[in-house]
Amino acid sequence: MQALQRYGWPGNIRELRNVVERACVVARHDTIEPDDLPDRLRAAPSAAPPSSGQSEGLDEDQAVGLRGRLRQYETKLILAALRATGGNQTHAARRLDVPLRTFIHKMKNLGISKADYQQ
Repeated sequence: MQALQRYGWPGNIRELRNVVERACVVARHDTIEPDDLPDRLRAAPSAAPPSSGQSEGLDEDQAVGLRGRLRQYETKLILAALRATGGNQTHAARRLDVPLRTFIHKMKNLGISKADYQQ
């Protein structure tokens, strides 16, 4: 958390999202460790100190369970898109603004099957 808070985030939320997604993929444990982050974050000089020991909007339990929460949220979004499009994966991917191959890959990794979204 300290490395994430220290970094200046010139790319704003897109850069943060990319870093977190990458860290979730490369992490060897359930918790993202500093070694799972890019070198530029670990080497970043200290920015303005945060107002408390935690990042805004996240308590410690949420930060620890980030990977699980991201999986749950992605699953929820994908299932909602599939239900809204009658199970059409192409339309669901377009609705979520992701390439179809990425959408199908995420479905596979999250263990989503037709039975999960068809009535």
